[in-house]
Amino acid sequence: SFPNGIACCGADGLRLTLCSYNLQNVNIRFDVGHAESKMRFSNKVWQSFKFIFSKLQPSINILDRFELSGTEDNTDMWILSRSS
Repeated sequence: SFPNGIACCGADGLRLTLCSYNLQNVNIRFDVGHAESKMRFSNKVWQSFKFIFSKLQPSINILDRFELSGTEDNTDMWILSRSS
């Protein structure tokens, strides 16, 4: 089916593609064109955020560290453990 391999679609494109499929089925018919389209979409989103952050005034400080309040539940802690 893929004599030259599968085209590069990136992790974000792959995630978006798999999230858009009906995963109740046993088999997944993976469409490379769909994945490439999702890759281009996620790239547009990334470029938009990059542009917005480049235009923010220097007085706006984006935190790279923060203190936990102690009221975080297990879900919050799990998300934080995956994002570090």
